[in-house]
Amino acid sequence: MVSTSTSIVSALRFSLLQSDGLLLPTISNQFPRSVTLRNLVAAILTAFTLTACSSDPAAQRVKYLQSGKAYFTSGKYQKAVIQFRNAIQADPRFGEAHYQLARTYLALGQADAAYGELKDTADLDPANLEAQLELARLMMDHLQYDQAQTTARNVLKTDPKSARA
Repeated sequence: MVSTSTSIVSALRFSLLQSDGLLLPTISNQFPRSVTLRNLVAAILTAFTLTACSSDPAAQRVKYLQSGKAYFTSGKYQKAVIQFRNAIQADPRFGEAHYQLARTYLALGQADAAYGELKDTADLDPANLEAQLELARLMMDHLQYDQAQTTARNVLKTDPKSARA
């Protein structure tokens, strides 16, 4: 059994297929004839588990964030959303990823989704004044004038010269 599993794992050739910058795992289809479906599935699951465990979450979140920013800059907003969501999945408390996702939603015209991400950003990263100002603007759009005014005042406490607040 050990030699069969070893031969399966050694027969699997993982590579990364780069499709517009998204990294997708691919598997070679050259397997020994003696490989059973159960052994194949076990080997694939083991390989993916080892790959997931060996990656550094902090490095992953930064990689996804940078990839998302590149997509955003090139106007590929749907792909940017995917990458920013990946960064948030790697670290749900990553305020910058929430902010970039909110910006992307705004670019897509999805103000309600952006509102939620901006609220998360303001909670996770109170120093992000741009996020708070954008949140205040959306609050005004939703006729939440008191909350918008409170948010703008908080920005002014931090940055009294802010013309936008």
